[in-house]
Amino acid sequence: MSKAIIIFFIFFLSLSSSFCHAGVPLQLADRKIVCVESVTKSGESRVGSGFFISDDLVATVYHQIRGATSSVFLSNGYKTKALVVDANPRIDIAILKTPSSAAGQFDLNSKPLSLGQEVFTIGCPQGLEHTLSQGFISHVKRSLNGKKLIQVDLSISKGNSGGPLINQNGEVIGIIWGKLKKSANINFAIPISQLNDLIKKNGIDLEFMRQRKIKALLVEIDESQSMEEEIENYQILLRFDPGHESSHYYLANHYFLKKQWNVALEHYSQIETLNSEFRDVFSKQCEIYSKLELQGQVEKFEQAVKVCHKAIKQHSTSESNYQYLARIYDNKGLSHQATKLRQQYKSELNSASAQTKLTPLQDNQLNRSISKVSTVVKLPLPFSEKVENPNNQMLKQPVEQSTGVNIYFYLWLMTVLVAIAIGLFLILKKRNE
Repeated sequence: MSKAIIIFFIFFLSLSSSFCHAGVPLQLADRKIVCVESVTKSGESRVGSGFFISDDLVATVYHQIRGATSSVFLSNGYKTKALVVDANPRIDIAILKTPSSAAGQFDLNSKPLSLGQEVFTIGCPQGLEHTLSQGFISHVKRSLNGKKLIQVDLSISKGNSGGPLINQNGEVIGIIWGKLKKSANINFAIPISQLNDLIKKNGIDLEFMRQRKIKALLVEIDESQSMEEEIENYQILLRFDPGHESSHYYLANHYFLKKQWNVALEHYSQIETLNSEFRDVFSKQCEIYSKLELQGQVEKFEQAVKVCHKAIKQHSTSESNYQYLARIYDNKGLSHQATKLRQQYKSELNSASAQTKLTPLQDNQLNRSISKVSTVVKLPLPFSEKVENPNNQMLKQPVEQSTGVNIYFYLWLMTVLVAIAIGLFLILKKRNE
């Protein structure tokens, strides 16, 4: 009795936030579900569920396709034939082969499960495609008629068999198998480790197949595509690799240009690697938060401040990041924080300016270098220009150039000096203002 109360309490606490946490993974998961239709030689038709484990392989239960010809219905309604790659009647699992699809593929997670863990399934109960059910694990290891099963408290009906048992991260942890007759929500799933065994037996490398599909998708993306075409391709790529950061980055940039701020922010927030390719991720998020704040859409004020401070730390002399955060503070009525932030920017700018000044020693060394170059480098006259020799004979002046210092070095040095002079002029002008 106490165990049942604990399970119910855990489920109740998680229920209010389940779709908030699992919403995005489940949206991606829905496309990877298929309805499996099998027709026997006698003409009997039955409908079950299945799911993609690669771009062209579908997992389901064996009793769904036994002694029948099978087809699968994709999320877009397209129907295609499916051939049996292999099956294990004892554990009731089958793998089907279909044409390559852009639906994506599930990650399979065979890690230990927890009592009360929240789970989902999407399937075709009574032929109603893409129906979501929510529940929890009520027994981790149940033995029934010699089968090792996961017991779940989950609403399923005829047609759910073969569908995936999904955790909150959108990973498949089991395959829906069936239920006890004349019972309410006492249902069972086959552990995903048993599907992994069948996959290994057939020498199937799911990760290799995933990377092959990703490379093919990346080849299709080029500069000649429209923004909408690129968005579609990157979305397909994420179905095969939800953590593909380049896809999140370019999708975020596209949605940023389309001013779909929340969608762009969602994709930017998926990027954890900080390198030269993603160097503006924090700045972009900070700018988006400032725009949402102006429109009264930001509830996560602390997250906005945190992201903007990361952007400032990464680009300490970039005025825009300070301005974005100051705008957020101003709109929250924290004008003193905004003022303090603007003062911090001036301080950072002055500090950076001071570091560009030459010390007296550096100034003397620079002057000596200029003097040395002046004596070594002889600039040529134009070849057509004539000069007189001591005998008053008109001669063409040959090009004369010292071998001591290359002329390109002289030009480079002059460029550097001009840049320094302009920088000092701007700094002095700023201080006078």
